[in-house]
Amino acid sequence: MRRLVDGNLHLPPSRRYLAQEVQNVLDACNGIVREVQESGAGMLSTEAVCNYNARVLRGLPLEDEMRPGEIRRGNVVVGRYRGAPPEDCRYLLDRLCGWLNGPDFEQDDEYVVVELITKAVAAHLYLAFIHPFGDGNGRTARLVEFRIMIEAGLPLAACHLLSNHYNKTRTNYYRILDRASRVELYGVGEFFSYALTGLVEGLDEQIDWIVTNQQMTAWENYINEQFAGRDTPAGKRQAMLVRDLPPDPPTPRAGITHVSARVAEAYAGKGSKTVTRDLNRLLEMELILRRGREGFVSNPSLLRAFQPRTAVTVESDDRPEGT
Repeated sequence: MRRLVDGNLHLPPSRRYLAQEVQNVLDACNGIVREVQESGAGMLSTEAVCNYNARVLRGLPLEDEMRPGEIRRGNVVVGRYRGAPPEDCRYLLDRLCGWLNGPDFEQDDEYVVVELITKAVAAHLYLAFIHPFGDGNGRTARLVEFRIMIEAGLPLAACHLLSNHYNKTRTNYYRILDRASRVELYGVGEFFSYALTGLVEGLDEQIDWIVTNQQMTAWENYINEQFAGRDTPAGKRQAMLVRDLPPDPPTPRAGITHVSARVAEAYAGKGSKTVTRDLNRLLEMELILRRGREGFVSNPSLLRAFQPRTAVTVESDDRPEGT
């Protein structure tokens, strides 16, 4: 993906359509972002849905009877599910857009995010039910879902989480989608539960990533503070070692000078006494810890002393008697 975005991906002719599929989705998402930024959240229309389908199918090889952005002319079966009759698809799309634009999804200021996420999942599900196009129905449903998530004011990174969830759990996605089409209201509820569970898990993963990166930034700043004014070869070497020493698993004493290429270079030509002195100094500063015979680890947990205390982190000795 990164190479495609950077323009450095080169595929053989037989697989270039795969890159085109991804590029179409990227271009469509970027186009939707620009449209929402320029014009704000507008009414969803059948024409807009058809336009999204045309975008995802641009330049791709299709069956002769298929036209990007045009309602299919024939019947279609996906797994055990038969899509709506072709002569009903435009009518059903009009009804779907009218429902999504209507009072059932009026945006209450207090619950606007919840309502728009519900609207996004409903749009995806019922577009999949109608299956109005000869190809690209899933990608089109994801684009509509993405647009509604943007309208909810969610960060762009979060607006892709539902789509990521469907892709990562593709087999389960099709199973639950099939059940939703056959088990009446219970099946629809099951799809909502499946989708929202994936959204929450995706948000948790993003929060964990953000917290980890904030902690690493704080750790880097703390190391800089501890070595401020120690612009000596030993100080630079020790700061480098503690930065590159992982917090887990422990690094054996014999592997200390090889935790990274730059650390190995810094200790080139130095004897074991230098390594011992540096380790002892870092232990005194509590920047690293010794794990018995296993070796040494960096100690970013040291920063917990500077975090606000919560009921969970308060030590039992600090709690009132009887609690």
